[in-house]
Formats: sequence, structure tokens, C-alpha cells
Amino acid sequence: MSDKSDLRYFCNEVANEGLVRGSSGNASCRVEPNRMIVTETGAWLGRDFYTPLCAIRPFRSLSDLYTPSSEAKAHAAIYEARKDVRVILHFQSPYATTMAASGRIHSDHRYGEINKEWSKHNGGESLFTDDHKMGNQRCDDFSTIPEIPYYIRSIGYIEQFITPGSDDLAKKLRLHFSRGENLVILANHGMFVVGKSYEETLQRALFFELACQIKVNTLSMGIEFTPLTNSTWIVEKEINGRK
Repeated sequence: MSDKSDLRYFCNEVANEGLVRGSSGNASCRVEPNRMIVTETGAWLGRDFYTPLCAIRPFRSLSDLYTPSSEAKAHAAIYEARKDVRVILHFQSPYATTMAASGRIHSDHRYGEINKEWSKHNGGESLFTDDHKMGNQRCDDFSTIPEIPYYIRSIGYIEQFITPGSDDLAKKLRLHFSRGENLVILANHGMFVVGKSYEETLQRALFFELACQIKVNTLSMGIEFTPLTNSTWIVEKEINGRK
């Protein structure tokens, strides 16, 4: 399939999995070092294979007939910050967005523990970013399931609402993703998630939504949430390439 067909198929999967509703959300893929394809403003990602797309080259200049998503600046900023990223998804799934709007996201040191174990086996190399190595986590511990630290690894949180599509939001996202974060939560807005492939990006979004569903359900039952604490096996699996 062509780049545009691949992105449309991805958008269909995103919608079918319930990660977006109506015209919420947007997606893009890098097709050249300085060129991306992004969904059009107001596009419904799940409407068959007719999702309008815009080709932008370089990231800041429009070269197609459609009007790109209002979040195109954010997508461009992330690609410029992360040369390893090929796919970006901005989604607003029910449970994850509930957490983003809940005000219940706080700092935790769980990832610091995982990083310490990893470093012992890898000559002091950090599994996460420098900020995580120092224990300065920027979000709550979403390790309700082992797939969170294993697949997503590092999660960021922008705790103040920032106008969607603004230069300020693009700058904040650039900063977070440049630190090596693979998913960033936006207060009262939604999430941005990145990956090296469509499958990796979708999988990260789905696992995060599942983790948030578990957290929301646990809180609604009045039960104290217990995060994953035995991270040793996760690090061992990462080291040995097994899962």
C-alpha cells in the first residue's frame, strides 16, 4: 500500500478500537526526513478509507489541497525532536481522557526502581531518560499491568490545560518527547503517543487505555489502587528479549 493508504488504514484501526470519537483525534506519519502526512482538520478517522490527508514538506509548509489538522504544529515539533519516530497519534479514549481530566495524576518513583535494576545489568546505562534516572518523574505510576513499563516505558504529563493547536502546546510537546517520553498526557485534553511503526504506536495507546480503565474502575469501587511493584522480571525480560 502507499503511505496514504497505510495511514488511512491505521486511522480506521484507531477508530475501530474506540480510541477516538467523531472528529476527535488526529494522526500522521513521517514519509521522508522532513516530510509528513497528517489528517485533515475535522476529519473523522473511522470513516472508511476516505480520511482526507495532507502532505507537508518541509514540516512547516503546506503542499496539498486540504487544510491540515490544527495539531499539525505539534506533530511537526515531535518529529523534529525525535528522529526515531515514524508515527504519531493524538487520541482521546474514554478512560485515558478521564484520567487526564481527573487531577489525580501525581509524581511517582516506580520507573526509577526499574531503571536502577536495568542499569545494574547494563554498565550504568539508563533505560529511561535523564530526568527519570534522577527520579524526577513527571506523571503518576500507571503500571497497573506490566505492559506499561515494558512497552511504553516513559510517560509525561502536562498538568496545565494549553490551547489545542497553539505554539505553546507544540513547544511543550517538543520538550517532553525530546526527553525520550513515548506518551504524553495533556490535562483536560487527551494524549499524544509515538512509535517507530503503526503497530507499536497503536499498541502503546491501547495498553495505556487499558491501564487507565483499570485505574478508573478501581477508584470507582473505592479500592486503593496498588501499582505493579515487582519490576525485576520486566527488566529480565527486556534484557533477554523475551515477553
